[in-house]
Amino acid sequence: MSQSLLSNVLNYQSKLLHDFTDYLMRLNVSKKTAANYKSDIKNFFAWYIFSVTNNKAGYANLSLAENLLNVISTAHITGYITNLLESATPATTINRRLSALRLFFKYAIQNQICTHDPTESISNLKKNSGRHDDHLIILSEFTEHLQSEGASSSTIRGYVADIKHLLVWVKQTT
Repeated sequence: MSQSLLSNVLNYQSKLLHDFTDYLMRLNVSKKTAANYKSDIKNFFAWYIFSVTNNKAGYANLSLAENLLNVISTAHITGYITNLLESATPATTINRRLSALRLFFKYAIQNQICTHDPTESISNLKKNSGRHDDHLIILSEFTEHLQSEGASSSTIRGYVADIKHLLVWVKQTT
């Protein structure tokens, strides 16, 4: 990513965050929730930009800062979750960050800033730990694979739901 594009992306991100914070205030969320959500979105963008600058493959569509939200995919969201899990981020924090991202993309779609919601097929983590985290990583990687194969959002949701049911069954029978 060129320095000028990176600078434009950071400026665009700052504007998006400012406008999103105004949106949160119009929704009458508490100041603490607004601050947390703003921080959560910043955290995601920091991870995303780091990913873009360190792995140029697959990011050719990010030629303009205004394309930023339209090139973020479900695979990016699952990659972000995987990163948070590998960093031992508590499930409650990950779930709050996912809630922030869901609301952010809802805001972006309502305001015609982007055309899709990459969080649509993403579920919250269960608050238990251990094997569930391993399962989420597997689901995350499988979701990324399905996306790379061109599967639709509804197909991905269906497959992920089926696998979750299988994992519940395995847990109950072992």
